[in-house]
Amino acid sequence: MDVVRLIFAAVVLVNFVIVGTYRRRAQAGEKFSLAEEGPLIAVPLRLLALAALAYIGTYLAAPGVVSWSLVELPVWVRAAGVFVGLAVVPPLIVWTQRALGTNVTTTVITREHHQLVTHGPYRYVRHPLYVLGLLLYLSLATISGSWVLGGAVVAGFAIIAVRTGKEEAMLLERFGDEYRRYRDRTGRFLPCV
Repeated sequence: MDVVRLIFAAVVLVNFVIVGTYRRRAQAGEKFSLAEEGPLIAVPLRLLALAALAYIGTYLAAPGVVSWSLVELPVWVRAAGVFVGLAVVPPLIVWTQRALGTNVTTTVITREHHQLVTHGPYRYVRHPLYVLGLLLYLSLATISGSWVLGGAVVAGFAIIAVRTGKEEAMLLERFGDEYRRYRDRTGRFLPCV
């Protein structure tokens, strides 16, 4: 395996292990349902995620198969992708997941015991996990030089942007004025300036 793919694999492994560990703890015994999210969001989002994972696996195992989708990027761009994927995203994921605790879900649902999280990175933005997912996949796209992964980032974030509207409506219904005040002082994906 060449050095670039080895680094790519390290970024995937580190980040997926961190996210997987926190999700398993939070979702023990949870029944998965797409009803609240709706099929127009849930199905494309999950199909895109499966396609991205299949692409990542193919890139790692048989890069020749996806060579048509790779472009040459300057070394500094790839180095920036490595820095973001290994030095920036993992500690921010841990910070975000610790702040969320057991409030992590795979859909837009809120559980009976859900609490409104407004500390940690949630003090600044309402959806830091989505931002970190974007940064992670952007780092993978730049490390590999894959325009396909870059396109998947754009498509995935467009779906997530729609999904957050539904998620925020449910949070507003659940937490009322408390959520409204929180929403008014924080940014959706970037801190309010």
